[in-house]
Amino acid sequence: MTITLNHTIVPAHDWICPPEFSSEIAKAIPNADLRIFENSGHLIRADEKEALLDAIAGFLVYKR
Repeated sequence: MTITLNHTIVPAHDWICPPEFSSEIAKAIPNADLRIFENSGHLIRADEKEALLDAIAGFLVYKR
């Protein structure tokens, strides 16, 4: 079984790994789906819990 990661979730206000770095990482992943959470710092799950859960649920049913 092969698992391929092509979804990238990043906060817009992350001081540890700013979005511009995450964007570069996503560009290196074939067919990457980059999601930037505009109202989050480093802890998306605390800042935008419902939006994060919605994004994860969408990835689970996502078909290309």
